[in-house]
Amino acid sequence: MRHIVMLAFVVMFSHAGVGQVSFPEKWSGRVSVEVQADVEQLRNDITSYVDRELRSLGDVSVTDSEPTYVLEIIAAKVHNTGGAPLGTSISVLITRPLVGRSYFDMWLKDKVASETIDALANYYAGAVEVVGHSTWYGADLQVQCRNIVTGFDTRVLVPARKVYKDWIEQQKRQRKK
Repeated sequence: MRHIVMLAFVVMFSHAGVGQVSFPEKWSGRVSVEVQADVEQLRNDITSYVDRELRSLGDVSVTDSEPTYVLEIIAAKVHNTGGAPLGTSISVLITRPLVGRSYFDMWLKDKVASETIDALANYYAGAVEVVGHSTWYGADLQVQCRNIVTGFDTRVLVPARKVYKDWIEQQKRQRKK
């Protein structure tokens, strides 16, 4: 599936006359972090740790507005039968919105009425591709959050950066022709 999405990305941009449009040399992404937890303090701690780790990557903005990826995190404190805390169990679902308003604006802005773009954006709102899922368990919450972001970076962002870099190089080669 990833190869189909990458191929579609390259084909769309290479045949759409976007050669005149200037794109940044380096990839950057927008990530939304949504955390649900059985304890409010746990939710706040996970949000803080994950946001900090994402920002430390340098090319990721943490935002709720038109994210490239969404990290949906569910967490619960785990206790033994005597009630003593054992650690935290975390589930992370990584999704990517299929299309957003900016996508429709880019391709249709001068071709169809604004109402049509609004209708398309509303119809596809909430449609996502599941990129990955992972579960984590441990006693050190900060280490778990660091590992979550490291795994997300390795499995999702590193390939996205490479695809973008390759595409930029292809655009440069085509401009020279």
